[in-house]
Amino acid sequence: MRAGIVCVGMAVWMAGCLCQALGQTEDSSLYSRLFQHADQPVAVLTDQEMQTVKTIAADCQAATEAFYRQHPAPSVFDALMESIETGQDNSEQVQQMEKDREDEAQRIRLRHIEQLRAALGDARFDALTTWLRAEEVAHPHAPRK
Repeated sequence: MRAGIVCVGMAVWMAGCLCQALGQTEDSSLYSRLFQHADQPVAVLTDQEMQTVKTIAADCQAATEAFYRQHPAPSVFDALMESIETGQDNSEQVQQMEKDREDEAQRIRLRHIEQLRAALGDARFDALTTWLRAEEVAHPHAPRK
């Protein structure tokens, strides 16, 4: 009986963590788009806050581009040539390398999102998040206005 309660409790806890992670991933996507289009006005931000967004967005873009230059994508052609030379399938390794590369780029973006949260403060950051989510619902495939 106790084992069943523990299992249910663990399942609920894991579901909560998953929901929180999915929410953060969705918000990360919203903020990535905000950073890409930081030159466009945001209705809920003051001019000074918008300047903060632009500064952090520029820093995020520079850091991400520098990371990609230092860690270029694994070449499919090179991987194919290596496979032919060694006689071993290394496609899983190449896929893992690309996943690791994208995970690190995502960590760079998340650090900048947290930097924006710190600069704006929780209340203003939450207001911005709410606005970004509403814009996404209203215009799911359009560039942010």
